[in-house]
Parts: sequence; C-alpha cells; structure tokens
Amino acid sequence: MAGPWQDTEFGEFAQSWRKRVRWKPSRPSHPRRWCWRGRLVAYQDARAAGELRHRVYAMVRGPYEQLRDAGVYTGFGDEWVRIGGVKYGADGSASERTMRMSTPFEGRPDDYGILTMSQEEIHEVVEDAHRHSWQVGIHANGDVTIDMVLNAYERVLARWPHPDCAFR
Repeated sequence: MAGPWQDTEFGEFAQSWRKRVRWKPSRPSHPRRWCWRGRLVAYQDARAAGELRHRVYAMVRGPYEQLRDAGVYTGFGDEWVRIGGVKYGADGSASERTMRMSTPFEGRPDDYGILTMSQEEIHEVVEDAHRHSWQVGIHANGDVTIDMVLNAYERVLARWPHPDCAFR
C-alpha cells in the first residue's frame, strides 16, 4: 500500500522517496523546526508500502517540547520506526575548526572555537529530557564541550539515577 504522497508506480519509489525526505517546512518562518516530521512520515509511508529496509531510531531536534508535552518519550513507536531521543548541538565541527578547544587551533593563537550552548543551557536541557524519560544526544566535538556535556550527564544521573539511561 503506497503512502498518500505517492502517485506513481512502485518502480519509481526511490525517486518519490528522495523528494519526500527533503526539508519541506510547514511554515516559512521556521524552516528547520518541522524537517524531522517529513522524514518520519516518509519512513512510515515506506514501511506501509513494504519498502523500508532498515529500522529508524529518530533523534528529534525541533519539536521536542511539543512531543514531550503530548506525553511522547523515547521508545514511542514500534520495532521499525521509533522516537529515539532529543538532539542538541553544543559546539562547532572539527573540519571547520569551530569545535571548542582548551588550546587554540594551530596557526590561530586567539581561536579556541565556538560554543553554541552554555554549561547552564546544557544542564537545563539534559535535566528536562532526563526527567521526562527522553534520551539525550548532544553534538560535542571539542575537549571543552565534551567535558561540559559529560558534566551535565554525571550531574543528572547523580540527582536522578536511571538504570536504562543511554546518553549519546
């Protein structure tokens, strides 16, 4: 059974799939907020069509609060398509020399990289997600940022131990 977005034969499924998973914001003012939704629907449609060849463990970025407030948490779904956790980014990348480091980048004596979240912000999001039974994944490349994220994980586990916690 094809999804509602597919009006072609199954022989053209790959083309329809590629079009479906591209970012298609529902509101122009928030182009990234709903990008995960289109992908999740595409995965569900592929599963219904018998074309899904891998399991999906979706790490949600934008609409975490809406899902949390609706009572959704890590594990919602089935064995094929499942909500995995909430995803954040706390620093830059290694390839662009923007990850936050404790020593400056070679050839750039005043450049230590960037942070996109403060330690307090990391504590807040990790605590909120943990207390609502959500797994947390935080992009952290630089040694400073990795320490900040690990501090938040250790802090929340010391205050609210959870036997099945699997931070990413």
